[in-house]
Amino acid sequence: MRKNVMMVMVGVLFLAASVVFSQSASSAGEKKGKVWVKVSGFQNETGAAKIGLCDSSACFQNSEEKAIFNTTVNIAGGRAEHIFTGVPYGTYAVTVYHDENANGKLDKGTFGKPLERYGFSNNARGVLSRPAYEKAAFELDRHEITISVTVK
Repeated sequence: MRKNVMMVMVGVLFLAASVVFSQSASSAGEKKGKVWVKVSGFQNETGAAKIGLCDSSACFQNSEEKAIFNTTVNIAGGRAEHIFTGVPYGTYAVTVYHDENANGKLDKGTFGKPLERYGFSNNARGVLSRPAYEKAAFELDRHEITISVTVK
């Protein structure tokens, strides 16, 4: 009888261990990291910095509405920073703009020219529009990466 109880307990322990192992193996399959965004170039502390993280060209071209991660942060001393956590490893691009009047959008003037300062990862710039996603893209392939952006 004692032998049967021991066999059942060993079986239960083996089953529990295999469930735990399979769960950790599946969660380890999708590695996640942190994207630390450091922004400089703000001329004042009015309003806030809007920072978006995009994972595709479509997202990047309309990041105010489609960014997979989006945040608003205060500006201090001409700088702003934010750490996006739990970001799956992959290719991303950062967009930033200074929402000086706190209306939640990048204000534009004649011919769509931005009236508020803005910037992108890799400090990519476009000629008459946003740069291509590929110019601003970077790889998150480790636990943490720091992206510096200068708004102009």
